[in-house]
Amino acid sequence: MAEYGYQWSETFQTSQDLSQALYHGVTWVSQWHVGLASNPADRNLIGVLQNKVPPPISGAPDMSCTVAYHGRSKMVAGGAVSAGSKITVNGSGRAAAVASGGMCIGTALEASSADGNIISVLLMQPTPWF
Repeated sequence: MAEYGYQWSETFQTSQDLSQALYHGVTWVSQWHVGLASNPADRNLIGVLQNKVPPPISGAPDMSCTVAYHGRSKMVAGGAVSAGSKITVNGSGRAAAVASGGMCIGTALEASSADGNIISVLLMQPTPWF
């Protein structure tokens, strides 16, 4: 399903192979470089990868990628997520319900019943969740 609505995004470079991470959460690694998010409490969560990144050439990961950080986006769910739930990432960079101590990156606009479902989310500035 196509996503319609505003979205703020920025172009970064990859710090690792993100060729299989379309619609996964990413984290700030270094100056203008992002990597796959794997810690729901990471204060460097930055947004969701929006484009298919080609595999690195000759092992050099610096490939351009687009990251949405505010507005409507698609995101791969890491399991059951209720519509309206505040979300973060799981250990695989997929959407999961945020728990106390995690960083909230948005709200699920659709429910997911299984790992790997693609859902609509509304991204916001990452915020510590208590």
